[in-house]
Amino acid sequence: MNYTPEEIQLVRERAMNDTLFLARYIIGNKSSKIEYKDVRGILVAENREGEQYGISKLTPHKKICELLDRPSLRKHIEAPRGAYKSTILAAYCIRRMLKDPNIRIFYAMATKPEAEKKLEAIKKILETNVTIKLLFGVDENLKGDEWRKGAFTIATRTKVDLSDPTMQIGAVDMERTGVHCDVLIADDIVTADYYRTPNGPIILDKYWKDLQPFADPGATIIEMGTRKADSDLHARFLEEPLASQYDTIVLGCGMDLAKNADGKDALRGDPIFPFQTKEFLRYKLDELGARSFSMEYLNNPVPAGLAYFTREQFKVCQWSDDMHEMAGYIVTDVATTSKEDSCFSVLGVVAMDRSRRAYLLDMWIGKDQSNLVSDKLIAMYEDWIPKIHIHKILLEEVALTQVFKAHLDEKARQKQLYLPLEGIRRGSSDPSKDQRIQRLTARFAQGRFLVCQTHMPRTFENNGTEILWDPDGYRGKAGPPLPSGELINQFIRYPAWQYRDIPDALADIDGQDKDGNWICPGSGIRSDRKQQKLKRQAGRFVRTTEVQGIRTQIEIGTMSQNTGHWSRLAEQLGM
Repeated sequence: MNYTPEEIQLVRERAMNDTLFLARYIIGNKSSKIEYKDVRGILVAENREGEQYGISKLTPHKKICELLDRPSLRKHIEAPRGAYKSTILAAYCIRRMLKDPNIRIFYAMATKPEAEKKLEAIKKILETNVTIKLLFGVDENLKGDEWRKGAFTIATRTKVDLSDPTMQIGAVDMERTGVHCDVLIADDIVTADYYRTPNGPIILDKYWKDLQPFADPGATIIEMGTRKADSDLHARFLEEPLASQYDTIVLGCGMDLAKNADGKDALRGDPIFPFQTKEFLRYKLDELGARSFSMEYLNNPVPAGLAYFTREQFKVCQWSDDMHEMAGYIVTDVATTSKEDSCFSVLGVVAMDRSRRAYLLDMWIGKDQSNLVSDKLIAMYEDWIPKIHIHKILLEEVALTQVFKAHLDEKARQKQLYLPLEGIRRGSSDPSKDQRIQRLTARFAQGRFLVCQTHMPRTFENNGTEILWDPDGYRGKAGPPLPSGELINQFIRYPAWQYRDIPDALADIDGQDKDGNWICPGSGIRSDRKQQKLKRQAGRFVRTTEVQGIRTQIEIGTMSQNTGHWSRLAEQLGM
């Protein structure tokens, strides 16, 4: 078909500014392969054409393309597997080349073979699509001086001083340096495999950070993919500070998971992509299982009924005067190493009311050496004893037998300070870490765990400042803002995430001793237990003071005394 120059210019103007138009009408994405059940009830597939198939304005593709075409410089898109995300991105890249022949695009994927495959697909469109060549004003081909496996430059480029090609690739498993680009795209760099290994999330976070210097001032940055964990890399863009910086859209397949009367997984609702039929999605649910299906097709990594903890369960409150009367505890989980990839050390102040409702008042986490953690613990204790009576500082018994205890004893001796330490058994005959964490699920489900915002720190240090607690930091698909931060992440990512130090420390509030008594009773409970013996270990010192003119130092554990005797002695010493 012959076009007049005016017609070519009209089409060219539309194609330069409308990704959906270019993808459907110029590149030709007008059909979809769909699966459905025939009259025999057998699942079959066929290729269908029509306005609702391919890249279509009748589907959520319109919203995705509109977001891409907006002038915003930061874009985050989540869509189900098989929703033509990468196909749309390929059209977007060609549109940007058409509009600016001097553009420099860096396209990253999870692996080098995937990125090379994507680049070859875009090159093939440029080499074979006659209309594309016509719009670019090239008779023969668009091949520039560089046209190789990992990069290419189009022939219409006018600036000769640009060292970076029109388009080049990167991948999580590729080492790249010295790149400069005007468009930086991360397409499906988050994979389930990375979230099945302990270091996978760390590798992805580092890779994303390493990409940022590639984007020159004024560059467009696009992160697109499908969720693999509730706090994976994608979730960063739904939390502050990135949530307010990125233009975002989050799409599922349109259906939701539910349970039938017989307890089996079922789908409710209707698909929003015509090429993903109910039969197809039902088959995928059966094939993948509820958890994997929820990630791949709902963009909800932990479906209802499968999560141990959810963001919605984190209730908030403010400090009030009546909290002075609550029973206070310091819970701990002390890491045995300070290496970068090690677990966190955790210190938390928890208050318990008469009904044993728990209030998290303060928290510190870090990867400091044990002597520095002991300093943090003593500082936290000194800060809180004027506000609330700290009944116990709970420490795993193994921590009390190592260097950590020696540091604590020495610091307490120097400050003439009594520390109410109590060892917690976590041996082979005691509940496992998973059992301890999972016993918190009932407390969270019943709304019996609250975070007191008044004193709760917002950030922590981990090779830079990171978010520990933000009550309104998460922006989901709908509804009001929800909490975010490391405190939330370690709960909602359990058990898939390697870090579970915060849940493990807090789990001790629901522990019991060998007699079935709460290790952390609520306020008012302790006073009802008469004649209860205090258990103190030898070698722990209280402050030195004067009693009746005699300077006395008492070593706890060298005397055997009942509660009443100890209380009178403590009163004499001003304790």
